[in-house]
Amino acid sequence: MTTNEDPIERIEATLTHLPIVGWVFGAGSSDPIYDLLIAAGPLLVVLVRVVGRTVVSQALVFLYLVSFVGYLLYKFARR
Repeated sequence: MTTNEDPIERIEATLTHLPIVGWVFGAGSSDPIYDLLIAAGPLLVVLVRVVGRTVVSQALVFLYLVSFVGYLLYKFARR
């Protein structure tokens, strides 16, 4: 890698080597943050199913939703 490479491209290149995340990036929109948020959603659902509705799991779901909606609004505002 060169030092002139975009940090987002470096992150995407690193994450594409992970088994499931790589598949998401391969089929995704070339926006690594959006792809990561999309992949994290089902994992969060499984986590809540396994540990149940605790204060921590509800806080994680809330933070996920705020992050996802916030990122979408940020991307829309940058158009």
